Amino acid sequence: MVTKQLPEDTPAVQERLPDGCPLPDRTLSGWSASRGASLLELMVVLAIGMVLMLVSIQGLRSAMENTRLQSDAMTISRSLFMAKLLAGSEFTRSRLRIDTATNQYAVETLDKATNTWVAQSGPAPLGAGISFGSGSVSTPPPGLGSMAPAHPILFNSRGVPVDGMGLPTGVYAVYVTDGRRVIVIRVSLGGRPSILEFRGGAWNEL
Repeated sequence: MVTKQLPEDTPAVQERLPDGCPLPDRTLSGWSASRGASLLELMVVLAIGMVLMLVSIQGLRSAMENTRLQSDAMTISRSLFMAKLLAGSEFTRSRLRIDTATNQYAVETLDKATNTWVAQSGPAPLGAGISFGSGSVSTPPPGLGSMAPAHPILFNSRGVPVDGMGLPTGVYAVYVTDGRRVIVIRVSLGGRPSILEFRGGAWNEL
């Protein structure tokens, strides 16, 4: 192996400081003071991080609540459609029974032989934080004269929504709320459910 020798007049490579200058402090305290972040800066960064985390958590919670409310509304709509189909297929009356005290609902059909209602599905509970009701909303949905809900929702043997006298009606509505938003599931005269949400001072279809 050949080693190349440097000329004698080549200065050695080494760390040099002008005379009288102290060597830099290599201790932890020295690095923190001269090159690292101060304690105040770290506290500010941590505070900003905590605020952002709280905002994110609040946004996530709100999104989850909105999802639960819409999910319950869609499930009730499917239950209404199921009640309509059962009435026609079994040639009997059916209904969606709603219990506002326990926030549960069930699809039932009428047993003609015993004249009693038989559960076909449910009772199913609403999601956490969701309840039946319209909250502070006082504007009725389009086509309805009032906010008063009519329960249970009845279908005749042809799957047509009817009132207690057996007459066709299109005034059925189920309201659900999470305390902030209100959604209504309407039943048309032909028995078709539709979902609307109250926002911006008016009912908007979802």
